[in-house]
Amino acid sequence: MTRKLTAFLLLAAGCGSTTGAADRGECPQTREFGNHGCARVLAVFEAPPQLPASYRYHVRAVPARGPSRDPLAAAVTPAPGEVPLNITLWTRLPGSVDTLSVWVVAQLLEDPGPASSAPPTTFAADSVLRVVRFAPIGEVPKTDTVRLTLRRP
Repeated sequence: MTRKLTAFLLLAAGCGSTTGAADRGECPQTREFGNHGCARVLAVFEAPPQLPASYRYHVRAVPARGPSRDPLAAAVTPAPGEVPLNITLWTRLPGSVDTLSVWVVAQLLEDPGPASSAPPTTFAADSVLRVVRFAPIGEVPKTDTVRLTLRRP
């Protein structure tokens, strides 16, 4: 439960405040740059049978295409399980489109340790291409569950 709460609080900024509309599950108006709605993805992932000595999990949703490959939502968690990703729609989609294709990616990163300046390396990973549907401000988005099984490359 603590892991879920921590992940939710880390991601709450992606879909606004944790009070008021967000408490009711609605897409809140964040008053920042005129957001246009949000989507929710619940990434459920399993760890590989073997683990490195020091590690962490990184889960994110990135656009499937387009000029920006920056994560739409991301979370770092110490254990496998359920990780909610709240995606804010900062720019209106063309026409009346309310969906976007995203890659939901989960990685088990091997941490080289505090004595090393090397970045973490991917020990195991999985990704799923998903079409997410955005709900407008004030409405409750349907949570889309994505299952991933981390495997060694």
